[in-house]
Amino acid sequence: MVSIFLKNTALSDLFEMLKIIKITELHNIPGKNNRDTESNNSENKSFNSVEHENVDCAIDKKNSHVNEKQTKYDPFLVTWNGPNDPDYPMNWSTSRKILVIVQIMLLTCVNYMGSSIYAPGEDGIREEFKVGHVTATLNVSLYILGYGIGPLLFSTLSELSTIGRQPIYIITFIMFFLFNIDIATVHSIGGMIVMRFITGILCSLQLATGGATIGDVMPPEMINLFLGIWSVGVMVAPITGPLLGAAMVVARG
Repeated sequence: MVSIFLKNTALSDLFEMLKIIKITELHNIPGKNNRDTESNNSENKSFNSVEHENVDCAIDKKNSHVNEKQTKYDPFLVTWNGPNDPDYPMNWSTSRKILVIVQIMLLTCVNYMGSSIYAPGEDGIREEFKVGHVTATLNVSLYILGYGIGPLLFSTLSELSTIGRQPIYIITFIMFFLFNIDIATVHSIGGMIVMRFITGILCSLQLATGGATIGDVMPPEMINLFLGIWSVGVMVAPITGPLLGAAMVVARG
């Protein structure tokens, strides 16, 4: 009887640890009916399960509340105004998406063409500026070197939410166009080499970020198809570049 009054006390825990006494459960006290014992066990199990479910629900609600609060006040989260936001590229019309992909493909083709279009005019460059083969090929080598340097800057800037891709596409292509005009009118081999290097940097964005732009406007299940279409511009450029360059050399006489 004494052990019953000591149940659930610090003293009883100490005595049990020292194996001085042994506390029995109330429903295991001799004299109780086995049916009562089974009913008490089932009630305890149901109570424990309900209590466990209530605790889990409370934890889930607390976690969801914390997540909603973090999402609401996260200053670094960039998102849209719901899934039906018209500015979200995935919600653009099909014609607009195709127009964007065609533009990216043409930009990639034109910029990639700049490396091979120089080849037919190399002999004319050597003759006009009185330089050797190694110096003349620097116009191609440094142009291609710009491919690897440009994405380190422009691709990183295009991922910033305050800048995006479109402004960088527009600015770099305008500067690429202007520097090519300077290359056509320059009167020194040093100036031509430097400007060819700069144009290589300016045209590198489309090569590095074109696929990411397609991923922005097309759903994941269709990206592979449109990446293949975009890569057509990359493969066509080295073929058409020398043809156009040779046509211009012949036209000049």
